[in-house]
Amino acid sequence: MKRDAVVIILFVVLALSAGGCKKGGAAQQQAAPFVSIQKLEKRVVREVYKATGTLLGIQDISVYSKINGKFLSYDVREGQYVEKDQVIARIDRDVTGLKYEPALIKSPISGIVGNLNRDKGEMIIPGQIPVASVSNMTTMEATISVPERYYPHLRGNNPVEVTTEAYPGEVFKGKIVSFTPVSDPLTHTIDLKVHVPNPGLRLRSGMFARISIILSERHGLALPEEAVIDNRFVFVYNDGKAHLREVNTGLEYNTFIEILDGLTEGEDVIVVGQKYIQDGMEVQIR
Repeated sequence: MKRDAVVIILFVVLALSAGGCKKGGAAQQQAAPFVSIQKLEKRVVREVYKATGTLLGIQDISVYSKINGKFLSYDVREGQYVEKDQVIARIDRDVTGLKYEPALIKSPISGIVGNLNRDKGEMIIPGQIPVASVSNMTTMEATISVPERYYPHLRGNNPVEVTTEAYPGEVFKGKIVSFTPVSDPLTHTIDLKVHVPNPGLRLRSGMFARISIILSERHGLALPEEAVIDNRFVFVYNDGKAHLREVNTGLEYNTFIEILDGLTEGEDVIVVGQKYIQDGMEVQIR
């Protein structure tokens, strides 16, 4: 009788163990992590140098009186557009005992008037105290410095992209118009000048700008930068499993990184979830 009882107990234990293994296997199968994949394809990749600078009108002129005298009045207001030779201000000629018509201060260029900060009766000295400023902002200009190692990539008409805090998310297109032919021996940088067309005069002198210089551009295989681990490895998805692959990377541009070697176009690459998997592990597509 005892022997029968022992056999029954062993049978029950074995049955429970087998059931536990089945449940554990099912749980293990369900535990396969979820990942997102993306096919490797060609994209535009760029080598970009980023800098910051201050935008100025293509012509920013300080306007001075040519004679001594007392300031009388302005004929314009700040922010007003004026044509070349339009009267900006009037000066009372400072000549004792003689009566003259007020001297007229005219704008040397067409543009937007600024800095009208002279007061009536204030003494004006030629070439020392500006009466006003006028800015031609139909095209904006910025001067920046780049490390000398980029000199071989510089050329006239290199495209540039400009963003400002005044217009977040909006990109203004421009180009390099000139750069110094020699490097500064102290800073080992090259000064260059960029121009940005400004239709509608939306950009204004004095604005802070972020400037991206497009040094080179090509079509190449590229992945989202978060898909590449330590700039050397990716996981390729094949037959329900993740396979670790070593790659050589190139340019980084706009959250993408170029793949030079190690992958072929059209392969499925894991772009989300790769931090929680290992080589050869079964995964599920999200």
